[in-house]
Amino acid sequence: YVLKDFYGILRLDTNYSEIKLIINNIDSIRKELKFNARYDSLQKSLKPGSYYLVGGYGCINIFTEKQHRWYNKNKPFFDYLDSIKKPLNLYLMDTLNKIIAKSNLDLKDFDYSRYQLIFSTKNKLKSIKTLSKPIDRDERIINRKAKRLIRRAFLRINPNFVKSPRKYGKTIKFNSDTITIE
Repeated sequence: YVLKDFYGILRLDTNYSEIKLIINNIDSIRKELKFNARYDSLQKSLKPGSYYLVGGYGCINIFTEKQHRWYNKNKPFFDYLDSIKKPLNLYLMDTLNKIIAKSNLDLKDFDYSRYQLIFSTKNKLKSIKTLSKPIDRDERIINRKAKRLIRRAFLRINPNFVKSPRKYGKTIKFNSDTITIE
């Protein structure tokens, strides 16, 4: 007997027999319990314009007509950003990590700091916002250093393959030895 643990089973490759078996069981249970019909019924009973948390992990956001129109109007933009997400994130992470490696900075000073970056339609860095409020003077100094570092790095970075019709954002996170982009 071997115990295997799978996370996010419905998103995994179904080439493994164990995963196929689990997914088939999930589908059978959903059909038996009429899951889709019950979910549709639940969704119809919720008030439009409201946001509901489900079990702490999932959420349901019921759009109003106005929100539906806005979303449908902006869907091509969201689809475009989704299509470039991986190459853009990899390009930014790779380039930033190389720049930082050459600068001999110790990223431990900025450990676990997160910043929201806003880019113009011409891919120029417009603003940097700290995602957590500094609690003391030392943290404010570290935040200023990190923002200067990011600004200097983006003087040399131009993701010119991004053709965004409007400004867009990215989140940068400092880890002990690398930078990640979300």
